[in-house]
Amino acid sequence: MQNSIGGISHLSGDHVNEPFIITLSTYRTAKDNPPVTYAIAACETQNVSVSVLPCFGLNEGSCVTAKDMWGKMVQDGHFDRENFMKGPSMPSSPGETRCAAVSASTWVEPHGKCTVAFAVAWSSPKVKFCKGKAYRRRYTKYYGTSETAAKDLVHDALTNYPLWEEEIEKWQNPILKDDRLPEWYKFTLFNELYFLVAGGTVWIDSKIPAEDSSGIKSIITNNKKTKKTKARIVHRSAAIVKEAAVNGSDTSVNVDPVEGGDLASRRSSDEEESSTGGSSGGENRFSAPSNKLTEPVTNDDDVGRFLYLEGVEYIMWCTYDVHFYASFALLELFPKIELSIQREFANAVLSEDRRKVKFLAEGNWGIRKVKGAIPHDLGTHDPWHEMNAYNIHDTSRWKDLNPKFVLQVYRDFAATGDFSFGADVWPSVRAAIEYMEQFDRDNDGLIENDGFPDQTYDAWTVHGVSAYCGSLWLAALQAAAAMAIQLGDEAFAEKCRGKFIKAKAVFEQKLWNGSYFNYDSGSSNNSKSIQADQLAGQWYTAASGLPDLFDDQKIRSALQKIYDFNVMKVRGGRMGAVNGMHPNGKVDETCMQSREIWTGVTYAAAATMIHAGMKEQAFATAEGIFIAGWSEEGYGYSFQTPEGWTTDGHFRSLIYMRPLSIWAMQWALSTTKTMLEPPKISTMDRCIPVHNAFLMIRNFFCLKNMMRRPCMLLSKPHTQTAPREKKAKANQSSNFCKGSGGVRASRFSAQYGAKVGICELPFHPISSEVVGGVGGTCVIRGCVPKKILVYGASFGPELEDAKNYGWELNEKIDFNWKKLLQKKTEEIVRLNGIYKRLLANAGVKLFEGEGRVIGPNEVEVIQLDGTKISYSAKHILIATGSRAQLPAIPGQELAITSDEALSLEELPKRAVVFGGGYIAVEFASIWRGMGATVDLCFRKELPLRGFDDEMRAVVARNLEGRGINLHPRTSLTELVKTEGGIKVRTDHGEEITADVVLFATGRAPNTKRLNLESVGVELDSATRAVKVDDYSRTNIPSIWAIGDVTNRMNLTPVALMEGTCFAKTVFGGQPTAPDYDNIPCAVFCIPPLSVVGLSEEQALEKANGDVLVFTSTFNPMKNSISGRQEKTIMKLVVDAETDKVLGASMCGPDAPEIMQGIAIALKCGATKAQFDSTVGIHPSAAEEFVTMRSLTRRVPACKPKTNL
Repeated sequence: MQNSIGGISHLSGDHVNEPFIITLSTYRTAKDNPPVTYAIAACETQNVSVSVLPCFGLNEGSCVTAKDMWGKMVQDGHFDRENFMKGPSMPSSPGETRCAAVSASTWVEPHGKCTVAFAVAWSSPKVKFCKGKAYRRRYTKYYGTSETAAKDLVHDALTNYPLWEEEIEKWQNPILKDDRLPEWYKFTLFNELYFLVAGGTVWIDSKIPAEDSSGIKSIITNNKKTKKTKARIVHRSAAIVKEAAVNGSDTSVNVDPVEGGDLASRRSSDEEESSTGGSSGGENRFSAPSNKLTEPVTNDDDVGRFLYLEGVEYIMWCTYDVHFYASFALLELFPKIELSIQREFANAVLSEDRRKVKFLAEGNWGIRKVKGAIPHDLGTHDPWHEMNAYNIHDTSRWKDLNPKFVLQVYRDFAATGDFSFGADVWPSVRAAIEYMEQFDRDNDGLIENDGFPDQTYDAWTVHGVSAYCGSLWLAALQAAAAMAIQLGDEAFAEKCRGKFIKAKAVFEQKLWNGSYFNYDSGSSNNSKSIQADQLAGQWYTAASGLPDLFDDQKIRSALQKIYDFNVMKVRGGRMGAVNGMHPNGKVDETCMQSREIWTGVTYAAAATMIHAGMKEQAFATAEGIFIAGWSEEGYGYSFQTPEGWTTDGHFRSLIYMRPLSIWAMQWALSTTKTMLEPPKISTMDRCIPVHNAFLMIRNFFCLKNMMRRPCMLLSKPHTQTAPREKKAKANQSSNFCKGSGGVRASRFSAQYGAKVGICELPFHPISSEVVGGVGGTCVIRGCVPKKILVYGASFGPELEDAKNYGWELNEKIDFNWKKLLQKKTEEIVRLNGIYKRLLANAGVKLFEGEGRVIGPNEVEVIQLDGTKISYSAKHILIATGSRAQLPAIPGQELAITSDEALSLEELPKRAVVFGGGYIAVEFASIWRGMGATVDLCFRKELPLRGFDDEMRAVVARNLEGRGINLHPRTSLTELVKTEGGIKVRTDHGEEITADVVLFATGRAPNTKRLNLESVGVELDSATRAVKVDDYSRTNIPSIWAIGDVTNRMNLTPVALMEGTCFAKTVFGGQPTAPDYDNIPCAVFCIPPLSVVGLSEEQALEKANGDVLVFTSTFNPMKNSISGRQEKTIMKLVVDAETDKVLGASMCGPDAPEIMQGIAIALKCGATKAQFDSTVGIHPSAAEEFVTMRSLTRRVPACKPKTNL
């Protein structure tokens, strides 16, 4: 065994090893981090001889090396007995690895047998969280706080393991020997419990005690011992090693739940929570928190405080919407721990934390914890004191968390019959119900969803009444009424009953379609989807012994529909239940989560089927999870069951909490449980109190951007030396950053056989140094969301145009900016998921975090938790794009860039746009199309410098025609905040007042934090762009760059081309340089401009002879009826000598779609004669390009100068 807790802890020095016969007492501490002591032991009997090697090293210079150790074993089969007499080893030096070994040897006669028992134990009395708070682990209640407790732990393990094995068999045998249960089910039921011991749990004593290193209290002395055989226990301990952690000086805010959430105190994050305690009977006792919800009623009920992670990839403690599913395992096996968790959340309901948090999906700010709302989780770095680590959405607006709290509390109350628990949490139950009343906006008793993913399916949008949240609400009302009767609060019971009766009728009327409940009552294309989880409320109702929410026919019909469609139409039922399925038998592809199969939800659906008497369908449904996840023919997810997978087997989030819901099936199957008899609260009966009609369920307690950063080819991992750095476990060959170019390069390289890794920050619509997202600028905060807004802005003018086409628009038509913004966000979230799936399908490994180049063949990835991992690589590709820049103008902080413009909470009524490029004219068109007053200021005479001058003039006329105020040859000099808005001053002395000022004056290559110059990569001195050769290679042969970071031609399709060429050159054996000739592009102003090839000015500069210009100006057919005075302009530039078409331009409706076809012709070298010989499509605007016979002008070759 090696002295280590992972990472580089074995190299920190001062480790001590020591052999012992019975006892052990060696340790080291440093920097106040919690120490860890290890002990290994073997049991010496008459037939088994034990020997130890207390110390050897892995370094060549060690006195005894690993080679010596194995040589000794080969030669003698044991170590020297004299080793027992050796004292502690010398402390290890920094960088030295210290190990120890225990050997047990025996002779076994032919056909005989002998048991050789080894045990390993470790002791780490404290657990310390990132923000500084430390607590005593639960076992210290019985073993004391000394680090030498490892000796007692290993002793008890060797002494008691036969008894423990016997108890485990007694627990498992009733299930394992039940012939009515499928073998796969027995196998999976127990194996899914791996999650509780997979390293993601923290169990502490109720309060951290004062330092106590005196005396070890063995569990053996407090319990009946089995008769010992004569044996000698030989221990060896690794030294105590301190877990590497960064000690910060942050402060934590403690929230007083009793006083309604006022900030009660502020303390240093390095200060441990402690309390003084007396002693009783030789055992330390410590005062518990004063709040009744966290203060045990009796010592027997004091089980400490328990945390378990949502998953190893979603690091949040006790995530409540997921615990809703997993909690059946705790209630069945460890009911007092389950009650303690519910007390924690009941305590949280009445608390408030007003610290500000930004919610990533919507981009708005709110407070961390709202009073009356169930927190999503108990936190990450400061659990219990800083809840709601989840910040994608504002979970105080979620519609499932509060009902889930009420349902879990009632189920646990009814199952345990613990009236003390029920009385303590009852105020929180009432508060949770009352909080939800705000979401019943039409006073029909039923809550409504708000048109965003306000539920555990946090990417699956819900509109109006939903089957999932609505059924949970109905069940919660029924459970609250039942609990109110049991606790004597009859007025509240009557209130809940009235709401239940009213809401149930509305729910069925809006969602029941004759065979199942629709996904929601909206009008989206997935509103009629069959959701696997549509009966979540009925599941808990049945599990709690309450009357069914709906009549039996409806329940069985809906479950049969789920079985027939969500289960059997996906690989014949061999994968589980897909979350969403259209009634036509096609998987609902609305979002990532609708098309996923969630393991825990499948088990929950199976449990609901068991409650409904559909055992055959239930086991067939759940068996799909076994087949896909656990069986030999599956995907190999044994003991790491993910949250879900897609129909093609790609997983998301390994080692996840929710699959513990398989114990809900066992709960449904059990016939031995008795519950509190529920009061009758059907729609026909009045609530009738039933007093003391309960039995205990079981009375035993037994013991889980485009952040544009460097991306590289990966190979062997490198060991790091920083305090929180780790070794990389991957063995990959390549890694790229991921805008469109990076994703393309990654996928194509992987197709050529490269092992590819890619680095990106977490998704957010607005980029920064800490957030980004797979897909990059174009997909998340560029072309795609911008064009969605362009479409939205186009409908307003078209509604006016529609009047002359006979449409009578009698009612006032309003524009809802927030609705469009939400739809836009949903779309980019969907695309972000698609990009991730494309990478996963190609075998590309995604690393979330910030990357930087630290050597010609080495990259460092700083993960979200601050851990640093270093990778070496044969090739490194930089595809980090560019970032919007703000010009140095006084008051610039009052302005926004295009990132923020795509996510504004309110549509501006007055806007000033500074800039004359793509982004400036596009946003001017968008905001004007939505009704805002827009002033467009630019430095030149015309906007769109670099485009054909004639077409620039056309765009300017169209912008003015649409009502945009143009300010040519104008610069801004100052922005000033006033009561009336932002006052904008120009260099002409003008003053314009606006709600929003957009700076669209350019973008800069994103190289700032990449550390490129320190490794020798040459950057452009003016732009900071990465300099590359014709093949995208930098001056460092192993480092390449593509896309906007090189500042060549900054267009998404160009980055895609460059990524393709990179993959061909580096991995495909086909050296390919990007071709920048005849690249089409479009400006999505209204109407749009699109061009390909050379402008007239460029053609005159490059041509050897005269240039022919053909133009066509006409009124589009649509405008001839609508009356809109807006011309379409088309233009061809032709070489007079060769007749080759050099360039084409168009400004008018559908210009980009038309120009894409023209680009193919120019790429093929088409001549004007070939254009003329092409038959047009009539009637269409596009036919003008093949009917422009008349020459507009012939221009002699020259080098024209323009300052427009």
